[in-house]
Amino acid sequence: MSHILAAATAAHPGPWFMPAGADDLASLEWRGDPAEAPDMAAVAAAVAAYTPPGRRRLTPREFRERLTGAEQHAMLAAAFGAPDPATRIAAGTLLLRAAEAQEIDLDNPEVAAGLDHWVAAGVLDPARKAALLADV
Repeated sequence: MSHILAAATAAHPGPWFMPAGADDLASLEWRGDPAEAPDMAAVAAAVAAYTPPGRRRLTPREFRERLTGAEQHAMLAAAFGAPDPATRIAAGTLLLRAAEAQEIDLDNPEVAAGLDHWVAAGVLDPARKAALLADV
């Protein structure tokens, strides 16, 4: 759905139509009861002010690119060099699951739990966890 159609629908729910591939306000048509037709100036203002929602699903690469080099290095060090075998296994499992995933859903509680592991291990601070879970 185009951002124009999304903004118009949010401002005035109803039967809007926009031809496929169109992305300009002039292409937007009201197909409902003419008596319920919105004020197009108000719709234009809503479109101008509209901010599309952020993305909440990332590819593993997109998620990895949100991490600093130091954070990635610390994660690998925990997975391969931690003195405690349980820490190595837990860290390695998290890295493997992230690498094998088709997408990283920032709303998935397992993602938050994985980041909590890195916070507990001292790899991330809580503020970084919040930043990593923020909209793209």
